[in-house]
Amino acid sequence: MPKLNKLLIPLLIAVLSALPLLGCEPIPAPESTTRLAPQHTPTPEASPTGPSATPLSTPRSDTVSHLDPTGAQITLWHAFTGADEQALLALTSEFNAQNQWGITVKPEYGGRYRDLHRKTLAAIAFGSPPEMAFTHHSQVAEYARADVIQPLDAYLAGEKYGLSAEELGDYFPAFLAGDRYPAFDDELLSLSPSLEMEVMYYNVDILNDLGYENPPATWDEFKAMCMDATRDIDGDGLNDTFGYAVSPSGSTFAGWVWSRGGELLSKDGQSVMFQEQGLEALILLKDLIDNGYAYRAVVKDGDRLDFAQGKVLFVFDSLEGLRYYSAANAEFEWSIAPFPHETAKPIVGMYGPTLCVFKTTPQKQLAGWLFVKWFTEPEQVARWAVAANRFPVRRSAVETETMKAYFEENPLYEEASGFLEYARMEPAIAGWQKIHDAFYKAVMGVASGQMGPEEAIYEAVEEAEGILAE
Repeated sequence: MPKLNKLLIPLLIAVLSALPLLGCEPIPAPESTTRLAPQHTPTPEASPTGPSATPLSTPRSDTVSHLDPTGAQITLWHAFTGADEQALLALTSEFNAQNQWGITVKPEYGGRYRDLHRKTLAAIAFGSPPEMAFTHHSQVAEYARADVIQPLDAYLAGEKYGLSAEELGDYFPAFLAGDRYPAFDDELLSLSPSLEMEVMYYNVDILNDLGYENPPATWDEFKAMCMDATRDIDGDGLNDTFGYAVSPSGSTFAGWVWSRGGELLSKDGQSVMFQEQGLEALILLKDLIDNGYAYRAVVKDGDRLDFAQGKVLFVFDSLEGLRYYSAANAEFEWSIAPFPHETAKPIVGMYGPTLCVFKTTPQKQLAGWLFVKWFTEPEQVARWAVAANRFPVRRSAVETETMKAYFEENPLYEEASGFLEYARMEPAIAGWQKIHDAFYKAVMGVASGQMGPEEAIYEAVEEAEGILAE
């Protein structure tokens, strides 16, 4: 066995303790994580995840242009299956056949995200990480703690292999800033090709029948519409339609906080900031449920099913739902909107897997960067976004023929592209998935009637503070 780096001993201990689980199915995640790309969340303010976050740094000297990546062979670990995996295989094959350096990228499926994370920790502990991985931002931050992630700023700024000012300006600022990590001097430690969006779905027919022309712009309007939509249509003494079907989700909770003008964490990612607005959101949730205007969907995807059957006016869901509701052939008109908000502009949360490069050799690190650079070019990110119903991270990708054709087939997806200016990304910190799960538990506690808003927010804050202190 090669000599272990002292920094990696804690990782090895964690991996060894998890080894009995590696041959089994992963521990079931809360319902909320099935819609998390699974890492959520979209920043006009000066937070580490917004458009005004730390700008791209410029290295003092060009440290990469002298390198030659010719003939490098690199592995790319991922957790994709189905259409996502097929799209990834097709794109990597194209890169392998066309790149001028003869670089070969070999995608390898590493299991679901939890299994992939365990596998990566084990590889890091034994000094043999992959050259690249598609993973969550919080996990990139964990790997960076062991000093095994290669920062990308030098490659971005390199004269020979970098990006021009025009190319950099083509990235949506919130997305690019979302790949900067506050615990590591806001270095760019990953780059996301495409991201998922969390929106509000609404039943246009019910809305119009109630006398409203537009979806709610504020939370007061949301409550009023939920009240009006809760009706006994057939006169049997039981309500047939409701305002809101609740599927507890950490990403939805994040949107509730942002849309009330709050922040999830401080700019440096060290302090909890969601107490006040999170409590306001949970108080509204309890009010709606206690008065029968909203209810918790108790079966998996029950909110989607009830919305597709015309039973509820509102649900909060990712854009993945566009395919679900379209396939359900709902017999009514429905649409999407950003969250109701108390801020000057609306908010939509965005999340999704990101690409990172591990520290291996200078040649392989450069080869990894060149693949990331190619993968995030407009045509490639457009194809990748369409495969998974996500949004590309570059403005010009929206203008490609690939995206235009998809917009024509999916007009609501095109409408959602107009929300990109309101995007916010969840913090890129280690432990974020655990904090995200704490949000889920707070919403679940109130929605199920097991906790009051004050108790739920107290426990979420306490749990988040404990995670940040680790």
